[in-house]
Amino acid sequence: MLKMKKIIIIMLTVLVLAACKESNQIEYSSTSMYDLYVNHGGNLGFSQISKKGSSLEATDPQLVNFRDDGSILSSLEISKDKHIFASFYDRVGMESDKRVKIFKDAKEIKELTFNETGPHSMVSDQEKEKLYVVFAYKVNTGESQGIPLKIINTTTKEVEDTIFIKGALMHWAIEGDYIYSFVMKAHDLGYKDVPDHYIIAINRDTGETKITSKIDYASKGMDIGPDGNIYAINIPINISRENYSSSNLTVYSPIGNKIADYELDFGVRDIAIDDNGVAYIAHNDKHSYDDRKGDSITVFDTKSKKVIQTLKGFDCPTELQIVDDYLFVLNEATSSVKILDKHTYKEIKEIQFEDTFLTWLQVLKRK
Repeated sequence: MLKMKKIIIIMLTVLVLAACKESNQIEYSSTSMYDLYVNHGGNLGFSQISKKGSSLEATDPQLVNFRDDGSILSSLEISKDKHIFASFYDRVGMESDKRVKIFKDAKEIKELTFNETGPHSMVSDQEKEKLYVVFAYKVNTGESQGIPLKIINTTTKEVEDTIFIKGALMHWAIEGDYIYSFVMKAHDLGYKDVPDHYIIAINRDTGETKITSKIDYASKGMDIGPDGNIYAINIPINISRENYSSSNLTVYSPIGNKIADYELDFGVRDIAIDDNGVAYIAHNDKHSYDDRKGDSITVFDTKSKKVIQTLKGFDCPTELQIVDDYLFVLNEATSSVKILDKHTYKEIKEIQFEDTFLTWLQVLKRK
């Protein structure tokens, strides 16, 4: 009987250890060409991609689980030294969080904790080895300098400065000496001495800021073309769902002069421009605002100023990234990432994650 009990205890121990390995131990290869990361419903999801001839192979997605201890992943960015920065805005139960975790090869190497609450979106300036962390959008009661933007030195992994933005900073792109970004709802947040909605330029060396353009639309994304101009996708602001029927691509010079407006199909959500000036614009809505039935990507030539193709076959595409000759498309409705050859527009690979809400697509080029 005693021998049987020992056998049972050993078997239970083996089962527990096996379960822990399955749920917590991450298998990571140093030979992949790309590492693909997403926010997988508050956890970190990733897959490794390798090239086999003219095709791509991807590992089954794995998860770094945060939610089990009450943490909820917010956003992701990549640094020049190929580290993943992960922000944590709040916790399960709506308690505020104050942390940014740093990962190397899918393993946590450091955690930064701030006095301010709600680190969420981040801006990665890889060339300057800086990462900007945007904190919670809190209403100014009269004494605030603005929403804090912490600047992390990605080499030392320490905070080196703080600047303040009057309004909600969202979407960004880098060109020359500046980081350009939309700032929205400044008046709602209590900053009446600036426009309600505007484009800001942040000096990459000094952190000094200047307003380049006042805008009157709801921003959905921006990128900068090889011509140095800012390409901003947008929808009308304060319009009813029933009357929402168009989107626009608005072009600005680096100093903020409006150059042109182009009407686009309904429901724009993200934009990415390659080195040849070809812009890919995702449409996540189709018939009405926030219906999540969009299925297309507009291909716009910034040189000829014309739509040259409309790509179909997507499922609420919400985020785009261009790496080498590939266009990575996050499909919200199917919890998947499709990879296209951006020369032929043909789908090469689809990576299917477990059904949940995916955001913050990041593709790390390893080779």
